Amino acid sequence: MALTLTKTPMSSLQPSRKRGFSVQPVELALLFLTILATSLSAWWIHHLGMTTALTDASAHLNFSRLMTDSLTPGISQIGFWPPLLQLVMAPYAANGYLYRTGLAGFFALIPFICLGTIALFRLVRNLTNSQALGVSAVVLFLLNPYVLYYSSVPMMEMLFVSNLLVTAYALVRWLQNHEIRHIIWLGLFVALTSMSRYEGLFLLPLVGVILLIDLYRQKTNRTQMEATLLLFAMLGIVGFTFIAIYGLVFGGSPLAFTDSSWIRDPSSNLAITKFNLAKTATYLLSGSYYLISKPMVWLAGLSMVLIPIIPGRRFQKLAALALLVSPLFFVGATLFTGTDSVLTTNLFPFNFFHNDRYTLTWVGFAILAPLLVLSSALAYSKTVRWIRPLALGAVSLTLAVLGVYNGYHTYTVAYAQHYPTIQRNINGPLDPQRGDQEAVANFLKSHYDFGYILLTRSNEDPVLHAANVPLQKYIYEANYRYFAQSTTDPEIFARFVIIHNPSDKTDTWSAQHDTIANSLNKTGALKKYYRLAYENQTRQVYTLNQTAVLQEAIDRGYNPQLIPSLADQNTVWSPSTVYTALAATTGRPQLITDKVALHSALQSAYDNTLRPQFRKGWYVDAAGKGSSESQAYALKEALNADDPATFATVWKWTETHLKRSDNLYSNEFSMTGDQVTIGDTNSATSADTDIAVALIAAGQSWKNPAYTAAGKTLITAIWNNDTEYDAMGHRHVLAGNWGRLNNGFITNAQALDPAAYHLFATIDSTNNWGIVADQAYLDLTAISQPEFTGHTQFLPINWAVFNPTTGKFSKYADEVGNDDISYGSFRAIWYVAQDYEQNSSPAAKSYLAKLTSFSSGLNSAGKLCVIYTFEQPNTLCYVDGASLAAPVSALQVTNPGLAEKAVGQYALNHQLLIMPKDDFFQQSWYWFMLYGWTNRR
Repeated sequence: MALTLTKTPMSSLQPSRKRGFSVQPVELALLFLTILATSLSAWWIHHLGMTTALTDASAHLNFSRLMTDSLTPGISQIGFWPPLLQLVMAPYAANGYLYRTGLAGFFALIPFICLGTIALFRLVRNLTNSQALGVSAVVLFLLNPYVLYYSSVPMMEMLFVSNLLVTAYALVRWLQNHEIRHIIWLGLFVALTSMSRYEGLFLLPLVGVILLIDLYRQKTNRTQMEATLLLFAMLGIVGFTFIAIYGLVFGGSPLAFTDSSWIRDPSSNLAITKFNLAKTATYLLSGSYYLISKPMVWLAGLSMVLIPIIPGRRFQKLAALALLVSPLFFVGATLFTGTDSVLTTNLFPFNFFHNDRYTLTWVGFAILAPLLVLSSALAYSKTVRWIRPLALGAVSLTLAVLGVYNGYHTYTVAYAQHYPTIQRNINGPLDPQRGDQEAVANFLKSHYDFGYILLTRSNEDPVLHAANVPLQKYIYEANYRYFAQSTTDPEIFARFVIIHNPSDKTDTWSAQHDTIANSLNKTGALKKYYRLAYENQTRQVYTLNQTAVLQEAIDRGYNPQLIPSLADQNTVWSPSTVYTALAATTGRPQLITDKVALHSALQSAYDNTLRPQFRKGWYVDAAGKGSSESQAYALKEALNADDPATFATVWKWTETHLKRSDNLYSNEFSMTGDQVTIGDTNSATSADTDIAVALIAAGQSWKNPAYTAAGKTLITAIWNNDTEYDAMGHRHVLAGNWGRLNNGFITNAQALDPAAYHLFATIDSTNNWGIVADQAYLDLTAISQPEFTGHTQFLPINWAVFNPTTGKFSKYADEVGNDDISYGSFRAIWYVAQDYEQNSSPAAKSYLAKLTSFSSGLNSAGKLCVIYTFEQPNTLCYVDGASLAAPVSALQVTNPGLAEKAVGQYALNHQLLIMPKDDFFQQSWYWFMLYGWTNRR
């Protein structure tokens, strides 16, 4: 029997003309299914930590957020990508949680996904007259794992597909009834689709041709034809017009979006497909297998052959399919011309994923085409009764097999394998900088203090998204005049600079497009005003050399307190008046009143004077001798200067070479080359305490549990070895593990650190450090009393012996200068002042109030003394850079005005910071004194 296909009259296929936007119960059910499926997908992807796995996801989030949160907020921040996703996501990205997690993408996309699934349902139903096939289309659509993935993340693909489905539906409705409302919807969604992805720009001419053919087929008169095409064009061109005007205004050309390469690897990578039709088709087919699945691709290909010969609404079907397959031809054209790439793991010579997601954009065709063929089979079966059961069974079985396969495929890809193509994308060799960018973000998380960060925005998306730095603190190309000024005078505006590592030869795109590195290296500003703070294979982070900038400010006559790179300011500088506003007649900055300038000078002192002395991890004097005390100072200086690398070096060396079996640290060592010799194996309590405090603070500041654990171990060792109970149950601090005599405990004033003991009490819950702190104040007061010391001032002497039976102190005659008030005792005053600053200790304030000799020594007729030596025949009284820490810290609590006078008169003569020469002890305490004083102001 010959097979014949009957042609059904067009009038019998016309759907009823219902006005309005009525939604049928089945469509409500499909909406619920869509929301449920995409919501579960969004939750699962967020659980996997893959919402912002792709670099472009971070970029889209940044563009959306920058419109409301940037140095120059507004539409200028939208960038030269198709703008629709950024625009619709902006309200959600303005929420900090949705921005950081990437869930802003899901909330922005869900209305479009719902619209797309309903459009797909209606499209299939209208072309097949089958509601069941319409439902099947939506189910197959939602069973694609990558449809679910890209519906849940801030990417453009499903926004484009959804708008494309609505466009196809609007076109079919126009072809069916030629109502003006459908040409309006068609034009609007062509505009929206062209604003979703660049593939949409192909729709305007394509739909225009289809409309022209349809109007010709309908024998429309010329006037109506022109009016219809003009109405469509006026609406459809809105998307391209927006992109062109935006490019002209913000990029200098209406085609600005075409100026940059869409792939950041060497162009030779594309040679294999360039002008090679077979290779282009091979790469497109391979990508489609992964994103759509082989069965769906095979069925779509077979259907593409059959549909042109199947009668019944042929033009409508071909028109809809032409729209839905157009993205594949657009991507194929870019691949064929060598301007884009779609790479997969199974094709030589790349063997990795890149831009494979582009092949998801024709998923609508892959679903619609097979369903149209199945529908035609059912329609034919109506003319041959005995075939109908077979046709129904075959169609039902085909749909069931497709549903089961797609469901299993989704289960495997999304649940069992955790989206392997996404995993391979983010770990592919074309994106090696992703991990390096995240490492830069982590560096900024722990080192950013204030100020602006200068970078090339186009290649640092994960940095902006993950560093937790307010986006208005970044200076990048779209900030225009701010960016121009910052590349001209970076030291004035940018506190941090991020550039491509010039030693990296793999990422040539970044090297060519890093305008900041090119500009700053050309002028020498990077070398002159910045220091390298962090680098990895592809990135370098520079931080401001504040001393150099301060000198530049002096030379230019600028007020340092108004320079954005030096001062933590709440207001943004005015690009038109900044240089005029900076100019001042201040001359040399007054360090005594200029906190910013003093901080800069202290950082320079650390960088240029202190750190070089212990850069290998240890400090020794000119005789090659060092101590646990000098190691403790090096740790504290690195901590205060926020220099974790140097801290780690010093700590590793100290732990390796000085640690004793009881977890304390040997007091003295010497170096011959790199050979270490321990000179005194005993511990010094003051040094052990300083090391423990530095470790605990470093663990807290840098989130390093290893430092915290080491600090806890040392605290326990100090309790067990450097403290002891007397007969009355009071626990005293000894000078060291050696401080137990037959008749008493040796006390050294510098070992009495109540601030440390209060800190230890928060860390060590086993031992009662509170009683140690209380007793330290009693002991310190006892050895400061004039009736005990024999001097007229209330100041602590260096050494004493405590009798644990009588509870009395006596002089420690075995130590030279035991009753001097000098470099041991002044440190106790510093520690007491810290206790008041950190804990508001009443005992601290009471003790400091008794130190009246400092205030009297600073009056108009007095003389400030901190060091007293009583070696006959000469008695000396003086103050120096180190010992000034005692009066400044004490007076900062009791009389801040006198503290400032002491600093101005004794520490910053002529308003200059002049480090003591050739004495690490003096240098360290001078630095500690000024660092503490400026932080307390």
